[in-house]
Amino acid sequence: MMIDKEEIEAVKHGVDLVALVESRGIALKKNGKGWFGLCPFHDDKNPSLSINPEKNLWQCFGCGAAGDAIRFVELFDKVAFPEAVKRLSSSDIKSSKAKKPVPDKKAALSVKDHKLLARVVGYYQHTLHEDRRGLDYLKSERGITDNQSLTDFGTGYANGTLLEILPDDPEIIKALKRIGILNAKGHEMFYNCAVFPLLNEQGAVVSLYGRRIVDEPGSACHLYLSGPRLGLVNQKAATRHGDFVLMKKYPN
Repeated sequence: MMIDKEEIEAVKHGVDLVALVESRGIALKKNGKGWFGLCPFHDDKNPSLSINPEKNLWQCFGCGAAGDAIRFVELFDKVAFPEAVKRLSSSDIKSSKAKKPVPDKKAALSVKDHKLLARVVGYYQHTLHEDRRGLDYLKSERGITDNQSLTDFGTGYANGTLLEILPDDPEIIKALKRIGILNAKGHEMFYNCAVFPLLNEQGAVVSLYGRRIVDEPGSACHLYLSGPRLGLVNQKAATRHGDFVLMKKYPN
């Protein structure tokens, strides 16, 4: 079951965590800006469960358990991540401070950014044939056995080695974060994904689509760079191949 990232974020920040914990029969007392109570996840004699209402996070200083509202429901109700999200989504324990996440307004990429993005795509295309995991997924799980199609559509695989081949230049790291190839922590956004470049009408790479080769509960299977999705998947190649076999194999 795939859950939208926006829904997950809305649940994390939209639930009154203090009210949620109290609804499970745990008495809490305010101390400064936080709330404290007995931790339900170990034999707690002294209140070691701490709740930070500002960040909507909880932590036990006794057993080390910690997390957000979703994690609390997972542990307390002993349910999987999707079920925890479902229960909280239908709950009336909402925070009065809840705000919908404001989408980032991404600035237009510069000419240098576009060139850097194209170089990353080229590396991912190289990696597809160096690391068999991407090819094996496409062939065994998706039935894509036409190597020429993979070449024509610029298919690649992100195996997490991009940082190893980059020059020691903080400006490049900064640019990759701005583009969205790296996240705020410097990790590859499309790690363990088969990737497809999205092109503009002039054939330049303007974005990237990724499909995780291993489905992870609570994580999106389909990834895009942030910003408007204005690019097309290699339209000329699609015309040459007739039906776009790759996209036909990627409905989910």
